[in-house]
Amino acid sequence: MASGMKFVEVYAKGVILVNKKHLGFSVMNKSLAVFSALALVFLNAVAVVAQERAADTTQPFLDPTLRPVSEAEVNAIAHELIAPCCWSQTADVHRSEAAQEIKDYIRSALQKGHSKDQIIAAFVEAYGERILAKPTASGFNILVYILPAFAFLIGAFIVWRYLRRVQPLKINAPVKPAKSAAATERYEARFERELADFDS
Repeated sequence: MASGMKFVEVYAKGVILVNKKHLGFSVMNKSLAVFSALALVFLNAVAVVAQERAADTTQPFLDPTLRPVSEAEVNAIAHELIAPCCWSQTADVHRSEAAQEIKDYIRSALQKGHSKDQIIAAFVEAYGERILAKPTASGFNILVYILPAFAFLIGAFIVWRYLRRVQPLKINAPVKPAKSAAATERYEARFERELADFDS
């Protein structure tokens, strides 16, 4: 701390000398010189801290023991898992903190060399089979794969039975004869009479 204060004093004297000698100012206020020196030290410290933080964020990519992992690899595995916050979407498209944590875990596990099956098994162990976007085809879950086909067959049978019950169109059915010419003439005569009565 004492060396820092000494630096400020030296810096302040240097500012005073520079201002006197080169710029032609009378004497700079000593408190202004101390303030500018402290501001310079503060900005220098901020720059050093920022550089250290920037170096820390790039450190995992420089670690030779971790393999590089693409976003597509992470999303391919996250697509097979449901986001555990609301259980409504797969983790690759869901926008939540839980989905992001799943992707971060997948990325970390892939960098360490774990396989896709190992990663999915870890999530199944932690959350149960509910986290899987596609249930395994065993036990009670096999109904998910069988019921749609079974429902389609039952529906097709019902439609087939209905169509057999409905009277099919008879293509060779006899054509009804047209009304006789006498009936047509009577109708026309009546029409003419009523039309004549209407006009008069």
